[in-house]
Amino acid sequence: MVSGSLPLPAQPASQVTLSRDTRPKIEILIAEVQARLKVGQQEYQAGDVDKARADFDAALDEILASGFPSDFDPRLSKLFDQTGEAINSYEVTAAESRDEEQAQAPEQPAPIDEIADLTLPAADPRLALKAQK
Repeated sequence: MVSGSLPLPAQPASQVTLSRDTRPKIEILIAEVQARLKVGQQEYQAGDVDKARADFDAALDEILASGFPSDFDPRLSKLFDQTGEAINSYEVTAAESRDEEQAQAPEQPAPIDEIADLTLPAADPRLALKAQK
């Protein structure tokens, strides 16, 4: 058994005030979505497109999960559009990156082309006769 006193807070519990955000829920949502979108844009510009995409998706998910229609508030509507444009920009960049990688990769012949050039050893003529029957 451990004996000793427990640490007490610097202020008695009755004096501790819990801060609660008193802004309307739409204001809180807009602020959170703006913050996520800003971080995503910074990551996108820094070249970390995977993290940027995750932030863009999270911003969009926040709007959709909020219960507010995207056209409920003009600011929310604008953020919804900006998030969609950011995701689209990401998709275009990702597609261009894949195209560049494919262009740089050495072209490999199709397997059918390799088979067409195969030279097979002479077969047993008895097998050919059996196959024709």
